[in-house]
Amino acid sequence: MIKPDGKFQVPDDMRNLLEQGVTQAREGFGKVMSAAGEAVSALEQKSDTAQEKAAELRRKSISFTESSMAAAFDLAQKLVSAKSLDEVMKHQSEYMAKQFASVRDHVQEAGADIQQQAKAAAENFAAEAAKMQAKAKDALAEGAATARKAAAAVDSVTKGKK
Repeated sequence: MIKPDGKFQVPDDMRNLLEQGVTQAREGFGKVMSAAGEAVSALEQKSDTAQEKAAELRRKSISFTESSMAAAFDLAQKLVSAKSLDEVMKHQSEYMAKQFASVRDHVQEAGADIQQQAKAAAENFAAEAAKMQAKAKDALAEGAATARKAAAAVDSVTKGKK
């Protein structure tokens, strides 16, 4: 309020209400930031799980490569020991059939793992995002309610001073 001498003065009641409003707004903001921090932490944990699954997939791929190379060396050994062209063709044919089956199985397993991981990751992300959104909404609603109360209190103090 402006006094007759031209100085601006805020009544103590209004000052207290304003200070209370600022404190409550700060607390509300703290709640929103806390909810955001929790969501980030949860997403990081989900990310760690996804990285573990990716490492498992890499280990399976290395194992597949290792078994494929072992099969190739076994074929080479059989070919070196073969005594006829028919025996060479037989070993080569068996090797190719086993390798095609092995590749098919590996690709199907890897595809299923990747699909499962992607689905789980999407579901987890959506769930965490929904939690964060709900917490932020609650904190913002609480902050808005506090601001309305403070505004009403300021309004009642200013009307009472007139």
